[in-house]
Amino acid sequence: FPYFLRTVAPDAQQVPALLALAGGYGWKNMVCLHSNDDYGRAFADVFVKEAANAGVAVTPVAYDIDGNNIDRALKTIEDMDVYIIVVHTTDSISAISVPARARKMIGNEIERKSDKYVWIGTNDFAFDPATMSTTTDKDKLNKAEAEAWTGFIGCSVAEPTDWAPWDTFVAKYKPLNGGNAPSNW
Repeated sequence: FPYFLRTVAPDAQQVPALLALAGGYGWKNMVCLHSNDDYGRAFADVFVKEAANAGVAVTPVAYDIDGNNIDRALKTIEDMDVYIIVVHTTDSISAISVPARARKMIGNEIERKSDKYVWIGTNDFAFDPATMSTTTDKDKLNKAEAEAWTGFIGCSVAEPTDWAPWDTFVAKYKPLNGGNAPSNW
């Protein structure tokens, strides 16, 4: 496929950034809270393997998006005595924040048990429009819920600083606009 273009980097490309963060803070034990589907398991497998190579123990904790077992997964994390939690899921942030807040794992300074938990979201979870919203729509975070995630770290693949190669590509290959697309498209 000489003209194949991937618009989104593989999620596994976030792993080096997560491990650099762990190394910078000296974290040796982490949890990967992930959806129990192909998307979540694939990331968790790569993260666990690469972390082990870097001397960091990562324990995967899966939960079913359609089930009611997120609270059980959070209880498992509490019992593990591990405080660095990487979340990798396409689930809504409120599906995790409501039970996490009830367990006092997140919240404002008065609500939290302590500041011991560090929450890190991978790209899909951390940068979901619902995550960043301050509206009161039932499927989006309201302002109070957004405050509960104060200090939350989001991990994302960086955008290029030089868009010239992209602009060149777009100028050359515009098959929908009658550009100079290869004849085998």
